[in-house]
Amino acid sequence: SAMVSGSVTYDGTEMVGASERHLMQVRGNDISFIFQEPMTSLNPLHTIERQLEESLALHQGLAGKSARARILELLEKVGIRDAENRLTSYPHQLSGGQR
Repeated sequence: SAMVSGSVTYDGTEMVGASERHLMQVRGNDISFIFQEPMTSLNPLHTIERQLEESLALHQGLAGKSARARILELLEKVGIRDAENRLTSYPHQLSGGQR
């Protein structure tokens, strides 16, 4: 059996052995995985708005109008044109780059 050791420091804090509470604060807000194949991360049965809203609720406590406003802001920030009309799109309706 192999022995694994090491250290991970983020923003001056040791992450190996950090409390679950601290890890939850960092995950999804500061540190996230961006997978190369987005269709493995996006649920084909849910709209873009629903999927982003779920993430914002979990990681930032946003819901309702504030979540919708943040989703629109984020979509526009990454260059999604006509963001408001894209909220009801499903992953397969977006281009590979948009996904």
